[in-house]
Amino acid sequence: MGNGFVRATKPGDNELDREAGANVTDLTPFFAAEPYLRGDSDIVALMVLEHQVGMHNRLVQGALRVRKWMDYQRNLRRELGQPETDELEGTALRVVTSETERIVEHLLFCGEAPLPAGGLRGAGDFEAAFRANRRVDGQGRSLKDFDLTTRLFRWRCSYMIYSPAFEALPAVLKERVYRRLFEVLGAAEPPRAFAHLPAAEREAVKEILVATTLDARREGSTDSPPCSR
Repeated sequence: MGNGFVRATKPGDNELDREAGANVTDLTPFFAAEPYLRGDSDIVALMVLEHQVGMHNRLVQGALRVRKWMDYQRNLRRELGQPETDELEGTALRVVTSETERIVEHLLFCGEAPLPAGGLRGAGDFEAAFRANRRVDGQGRSLKDFDLTTRLFRWRCSYMIYSPAFEALPAVLKERVYRRLFEVLGAAEPPRAFAHLPAAEREAVKEILVATTLDARREGSTDSPPCSR
């Protein structure tokens, strides 16, 4: 769609041909590409960016909403002469629960659109650079491993779980995200929203997380080997 043009067929009626500009690998028909480092747009890089921005937005919004309502709860209890507590209740509890679910759903790629027949192919440079700092488990698996045949990543849990934005989540939210994440990954029958993840993949994701993050190790296991970074 980034290479598409809207044609005004008549006043108030605009038509966008979504196919005409899709998967363009040569941009020279549109403009002089010589001054730029590349003459194309890497669709793999753009899809990773789309996921990363979406994940980052959920992390930031979740953190802000939880901090706001936790502060509101403390102030309300103070005004009512009640002892202050970080124990969740009322609206604060509902906010943390809803933000936990929104974050976990995006972490596990709920609602991800399937790739077109034949998959995708990037230029290769981005994939190599992206994987340069991958964290691997004892079997060499990483959340930065691409699939590109039917979906974007081989193991569908976002690498953004390693990000500063995730690390900066309020403790109460991060703890609940990990708890919910391992509930889904360890369920015999996952909730409907997570039915796209087969049991073998959920087990692999759990093993990768336990091997590559300290918080996940505390939640899921205590005897996993350290990760390679």
